[in-house]
Amino acid sequence: MKNQNIAFHLSFYLLLAGFTLTMLIVAIGYRFTRDTILDGLADRAQTVTHTASLLVNDAVVHARKSAEIIESGTKQMNSAQEMEDLLQLVLKSNPHLEAVQLKENLNSSEEVDHFFYRKDSTIIGSDSDLPMCTQLQDWYHQVFVSGKAGWSDPFWVEGHKTQCIAYAIPFHVKKNGKEVPAIACSVMSLEDVYNELSGIQIYKSGFPILFSSKGKVVYHPQPAFLNENVDTLSHCFSLGDLSKIKRIISHGVGGRTLLNPACYGGRRATAVYWPVTENGWLMMVLVPYSELLGELRKVIILVMFLVLIGTGVMVSVTILLSRSVTTPITQLADEARRIMEEEGEPLEVVGNEFEVLAGGLAHMKQRMENYHARWVQSRRDQEELDRELDLARSIEMSIVPSRFPIFPDRKEFDCFGKLIPARSVGGDLFDVFFLDEDKLCISICDTLGKGIPAAMFSVMTRTLMRGIATANIQVGSIMERLNEELCSDAESDMFVTVFLSVLEISTGTFTYCNAGHPHPYLLRRDGAVEELQHSHGIPVGVMPRQTFDETKMVFKPGEMLITYTDGVTEEQNESGKMFGQDRLRYEIAQVGQVEPEAMVEGILDSLLSFRGRLEQRDDTTLFAVKYFGNIGQEE
Repeated sequence: MKNQNIAFHLSFYLLLAGFTLTMLIVAIGYRFTRDTILDGLADRAQTVTHTASLLVNDAVVHARKSAEIIESGTKQMNSAQEMEDLLQLVLKSNPHLEAVQLKENLNSSEEVDHFFYRKDSTIIGSDSDLPMCTQLQDWYHQVFVSGKAGWSDPFWVEGHKTQCIAYAIPFHVKKNGKEVPAIACSVMSLEDVYNELSGIQIYKSGFPILFSSKGKVVYHPQPAFLNENVDTLSHCFSLGDLSKIKRIISHGVGGRTLLNPACYGGRRATAVYWPVTENGWLMMVLVPYSELLGELRKVIILVMFLVLIGTGVMVSVTILLSRSVTTPITQLADEARRIMEEEGEPLEVVGNEFEVLAGGLAHMKQRMENYHARWVQSRRDQEELDRELDLARSIEMSIVPSRFPIFPDRKEFDCFGKLIPARSVGGDLFDVFFLDEDKLCISICDTLGKGIPAAMFSVMTRTLMRGIATANIQVGSIMERLNEELCSDAESDMFVTVFLSVLEISTGTFTYCNAGHPHPYLLRRDGAVEELQHSHGIPVGVMPRQTFDETKMVFKPGEMLITYTDGVTEEQNESGKMFGQDRLRYEIAQVGQVEPEAMVEGILDSLLSFRGRLEQRDDTTLFAVKYFGNIGQEE
């Protein structure tokens, strides 16, 4: 019974200490994990909000530029016919505009009005105000009196199913040798903006709201809220929330806060907001707090599962150690008692000696437990790191094209590429996708550094590029917007070299922009290898507000583009000599006119033979695309 009593007490206290420490670690881990996940998910929502505000900003910029063109053109035109031709051209070239107007000799009997508006697909002219612009008379007067260009509030146009906004510029123009007051105005439909905003998916039930600078609702998923003032939204928000929203609109800066909207049953929601810099509007996105915590619940379940496993291991180890420790102590105590009895010592002395032995063994046992715990934790940490690296590699390689041909139905071209990271994951990526049926977008990038950070930055670059690139935007503009997005995180010190190009399948027109990336090569039909030597700017993500131009050329059927990262040309052999661009150019010429797969594999075989027994130093990426032209196209 004495032996069992010792084992019981030892097990109880060890388990109590272990359980307390475990719960403390879980509590701290929960707090840290919750804050980290909430910050990360809120940052994702802020990225969506920022993107939506940029979308609105880009849309309204067209209306402002159209009014500026009318103002500038009016000062240069010599006749009314030229002026009307300019107004029609501006309206025709911008499908977002509903009407354009020029008034001369304002507020006088000689007032001249040039007005053109869009009705269905027809542009109609008028020499008098229509109801569309009649609604703007008071606003016209305010703009004229202030002498400053500005935006109107959103307003409904008779005969249309959506709202419009107008931008007007007051100025003076010379007529018959004297300056007369005039005003140029462009009216833009918000229908395309509404369509874009309604298509934004923010988690499960999040949605965007667009406020004007005066606090009116410009966009809401429910049309009944349009043009409502912030003060009248008490059925949606509490008075405290309304005060917060009004302060946010007045400050005109981005950020996030917590609200309790009625649309979520009064439960907390994260509100992420970002200003529309062009006209002072504010884009706000609401996401239920419970949806942000959904990811955290998954983590907590995993943590509790690991805690249960750890507790079971700890119980087993504690019981085993207790028995293994107390049995020898009891034997020693019995032997000590026998010796003491043989020597005639009082039995009470045995108890004192047992406490000394128990204390020494307990000390040794504690050291063994600590060593065992560290060893187990070290193995778990290493296994977890290995699992994370394998998962990161799987995620990275899943977004890199690996099954070729990528577009088996398109016979006008063929392509092949390979990415070989120096570590489990790397900072190289290449991508190829269609912007529309005729435009093929080809990109390759190389992020500074290696490992998981570089891989995450490259994946973010590829995701942003796909989100920005459209068939109607120039390659240089795509690079500029990509640079602004990557520079928006001021705390990041990473940057990426990018070669971005668009190939028009029908004509062979090839437009490219090189932002600090190694120059690709073009294999001509006659076997000549030509380097695309044009550079168009520094790597993206270095500094904001950079401009990038572009270069155009024409591919002929049978010509092949070979792109790569510096992991190819900077690879070294056992003598310390680099592979280099001259050797790469030579290998391209040696492989010659083959299919893209044979070209890539041939160069990689040469690179492997050149490196010898050395380990790979840097991420290696090669991508080739061969243009065949339209079927039946004459050479």
